[in-house]
Amino acid sequence: MSYQTLRRAQSRPPIIETLFENQSIKIDRVTVRGQITPRDEFPDEPSYEFIHLIKGHLVLEYQERSGRPNKISLRPSEFAIKSPQERTRADFTSLDEDTVYLKISYVGEPGKYPLFTGAVSRDEVRGASRQRSEEEEEE
Repeated sequence: MSYQTLRRAQSRPPIIETLFENQSIKIDRVTVRGQITPRDEFPDEPSYEFIHLIKGHLVLEYQERSGRPNKISLRPSEFAIKSPQERTRADFTSLDEDTVYLKISYVGEPGKYPLFTGAVSRDEVRGASRQRSEEEEEE
């Protein structure tokens, strides 16, 4: 992975910690401060990617199929998703604080997780709250 450091930022490489990895998924925690992907360099990463910003500020530049750039600015708790056909680069990261994000790279088609773990979906929560309201009205 190549990178460059923005002016006024301390020159140091990005810290990439692999938290989990198997044949289908890789979860990295990335910590940067002023490091970006060099201009006009869009690494070829043929997987889906889910990027969730934990701290700092991150601007991602997407290279669309047409070749036109498209930028997305992320703040803490926001996320972006990239398909295997898209290419992205980090266009900006915070200069005065660490930017920390989770990068989840995965293969396969998006869809419902086949092994339901017992978590409750939004629809089930809405349905349960509606049902409680109706029961309270009857009392």
